[in-house]
Amino acid sequence: MEETLNRLPRSVTWKDGRLMLLDQRLLPAEERIIECESIEAVFEAISTLTVRGAPAIGIAAAYGLMVGLEGQSRAQILASLDERCAYLISARPTAVNLAWAVNRMRQKAQSASDALYEDLLAEAVAIHQEDAAACNRIADAGLPLVEQHPRLLT
Repeated sequence: MEETLNRLPRSVTWKDGRLMLLDQRLLPAEERIIECESIEAVFEAISTLTVRGAPAIGIAAAYGLMVGLEGQSRAQILASLDERCAYLISARPTAVNLAWAVNRMRQKAQSASDALYEDLLAEAVAIHQEDAAACNRIADAGLPLVEQHPRLLT
């Protein structure tokens, strides 16, 4: 079972400074990963429903704030952060997790060290890991029910 889960495409992946999103508009017929190389690409992915589901949208936005910031100074990041936050939130203004994640990143910037990029990236990773842990807790809670009632529909 775990081997099968490890082969499933992830809806949001951050690897080597790049944000990759599963294009959920094409499912189940096709699995295509798109790479967001700019904040505009992240905005488009969120607004066009490329990425779906409240947690995934929030995670994508947290990482999306990081796209294009690597190598910038603390001052450069802070100079554009509020504008970047407002821009991403405007992609789907009613998406609660989107605003929550972006505002959490903004709050982290206010208390971050001189290594602002690294601190913000660590916060985005924490948001992602917290969601994974919550999903695992839901699975753990539901597994006995599914085992007991294998034809359970949701």
